[in-house]
Amino acid sequence: MESKTKLIVVAVIVTILIATLIIVASWKIQNIGTIRYSGGIQVYKYNNTSEPIEIIDWGIIDNGNTAYFEGYIYNNNSYTVNITYNVSNIVPNDLFDHATFSLKMDVDTLVSKYTFEPIGFELQVHSTRPTLTDFSFDINIYANEDK
Repeated sequence: MESKTKLIVVAVIVTILIATLIIVASWKIQNIGTIRYSGGIQVYKYNNTSEPIEIIDWGIIDNGNTAYFEGYIYNNNSYTVNITYNVSNIVPNDLFDHATFSLKMDVDTLVSKYTFEPIGFELQVHSTRPTLTDFSFDINIYANEDK
């Protein structure tokens, strides 16, 4: 009888552990930025066209800290383009009351035809905001002919 009780206790503990692991494995904080393009440009991880960047996983950003990702913007047009951007689909709606997003480029906003230029994506969380978790937004990058 005593060994049956021990077996039941062990089975209950194993079941609780497995259930806990499943819950932890299925819960992930979604802190992403989806990159959308128009006008013949694309951002890549390296200065070749091997790994396009479509999503930035910002991770958890503590208050007062900054997350930064680098890549290379490629202009596939036969003319120089001026780069502009905006953000959309912001969740939660007040995200940018507590954080600042910006694009960083060495060449101001002009990208010559058929060239790669370094580009950075920066998200800074204000020091008055607690740790920033569970957010998303789209980064819309546009290329217009420089006239």
